[in-house]
Amino acid sequence: MARPGNKKRISSHGSGKISSQKQGSYISSGQAVLERDGKAEKYFAISTLVILLGFGVYKSIALYGAYPVPNPDFPGFVQVGRQLLRFKVPWDFKRLPMVGIMQVLLSHLMPGDQPVLTAGWVINGIFSALSVVLLWRVGKRIIGESAIWVAVVAMLNPWVLRSQINPIAETSMIFFTLTTFFFMFRSSSWVYLFACFASMVRYECAALIPIAFVMDMIKRKGARQRLLAVLWAGIASVPMGLWMLGTKMAWQQPGARRAYIGDFTGKSHLGMKYVETLWDATFKVALQLPAGAKAMFVRTTSAEAASAAASMNTLVTIAKIITAGAVIVAIFWGIYRKKWNVVALILFFGIYVGIHAARKATHQRYCVPVIWLAILLCAYGLKGTWRTINIKKWIPKPMVVLLQAALVAGATVWLVMLIPYMQKLAPFCEKGKYLPYVAGGVLILVVIVRVFLFKLKFLGRDLAVTAVVLLMIVSSHFTTARVIDNGIYYIEFKYMLDWYKANAKPGERLATRWTHVLKLMTKEHGANIMELTRLKSDSFEGFIENCYQNDIVYVACNSRGSSKTKRGLAEVREKLVHPRSVGPFEIVQRIEISRDIWINIFRLHRPQERLNDT
Repeated sequence: MARPGNKKRISSHGSGKISSQKQGSYISSGQAVLERDGKAEKYFAISTLVILLGFGVYKSIALYGAYPVPNPDFPGFVQVGRQLLRFKVPWDFKRLPMVGIMQVLLSHLMPGDQPVLTAGWVINGIFSALSVVLLWRVGKRIIGESAIWVAVVAMLNPWVLRSQINPIAETSMIFFTLTTFFFMFRSSSWVYLFACFASMVRYECAALIPIAFVMDMIKRKGARQRLLAVLWAGIASVPMGLWMLGTKMAWQQPGARRAYIGDFTGKSHLGMKYVETLWDATFKVALQLPAGAKAMFVRTTSAEAASAAASMNTLVTIAKIITAGAVIVAIFWGIYRKKWNVVALILFFGIYVGIHAARKATHQRYCVPVIWLAILLCAYGLKGTWRTINIKKWIPKPMVVLLQAALVAGATVWLVMLIPYMQKLAPFCEKGKYLPYVAGGVLILVVIVRVFLFKLKFLGRDLAVTAVVLLMIVSSHFTTARVIDNGIYYIEFKYMLDWYKANAKPGERLATRWTHVLKLMTKEHGANIMELTRLKSDSFEGFIENCYQNDIVYVACNSRGSSKTKRGLAEVREKLVHPRSVGPFEIVQRIEISRDIWINIFRLHRPQERLNDT
């Protein structure tokens, strides 16, 4: 009996030895797989960083200086920055100082005749390039590597691109908001520094400080860490507190104008109209039917136009249902599952949208700072919806592959139908005509790198997402070409300034409109440009006398301006609106962009000159 038992024990011991060897081999092979996947993820992260940064740099260089004439708000930012750097109290607290301070400081390093404007373009270019990478890093904490596609499509939004080439606050706001969330998601105390910077770019960003504080109270457990959070939040709030104190003191001055108050007071508020504007600026621009593209270049019949409009309305309705449902799911999913990073994004999004819904009027420009956030939340909601539907992997893998193939095929066919019209768009957007193609190359390169590192693990998903995102990028480029339009934005003033610089002798002064912008477009001649409204008079003769007293040699009459800015110049405009000499005014140049956009430039002769001519 002993022998069999002993044999059994020996046999048992032997099998145990084999089992432990197998277990050890399983562990070692598992560790090898983890190490290999870890290295692959590391290499993919580095590759993605390089690819996205390269794309961001290309985008910034391609669109550099696309708007030769900046937005009329640009001088306001510069003015407040200059006053603070000279240790003077700003005369107007409407514009926050961060953008202007950066532009004025960097302008000292810029060459050329328009250093401040150049500094504005450079800052926007740098921030725009970095924002592509930052959005990927922020989005990765929310939706994983899918954030790569979100970063590309969001930063190629037409209105985001338009803000990039306009040296005002929106691009800086996107950068500092993303930087704030980047450090917030890492539970870094640096979040308060960048939240402070953001709060000095646009007023809405002041909400980032309490959001960062709330997140710290949730995530940090020790009393010391929480006390530090209280301290940093308090310090970060000081600049905004001082600014609001200055604003209150300025409002108490006689005749002071209370900026922004009128935008929110009264009975009429935008409400859901702002949400519709945000949806149009974010998602509708990414919907372009081939029939609609054709109608831009080819005359269509009324029946074709009606059919295209009906198809577009159907597509928009479907897209609204999908995106609205996705955002609602994102909000519910993030709060219910206590995804605090998502909750932080939802809080900022809700505060921003709530503020602008309370305004009386809006513009796509006021949607730009949260376009990336709307797309990210929508992507998170779609991902959450898919996970909920397929929570137990009940959908067969062949069915998933079939759905992915259908997406690729449908998007590809749609793209092929749009591509011929892309070539016709090129003359309207010379600087940005290659952006969709470069973006497509970037996304395809990302897919190739991922296949190289992870084999076919993510290929089906990546191809489906890439096809849809490429379709969105190409579709949105039709709007991009329209809003950039080869920098035609107030271009007549650039042409007028070029003429003046080429033809005026030293000391010859020019009276025109938009001098607050023109002075920042020429450092050398800025002192000789005078605002036309300062010469207004009750009579044409009085206007001429005012010109003589101010040594005006050239007078420019343009087609733009509101009734308020034309007040006191009605008779002058009536006489100078036509391109012909009138009295002492000799027509020397007409700049005509279109029938409704023009500038007449006159040379004002002195009485002695007219006598000599006679």
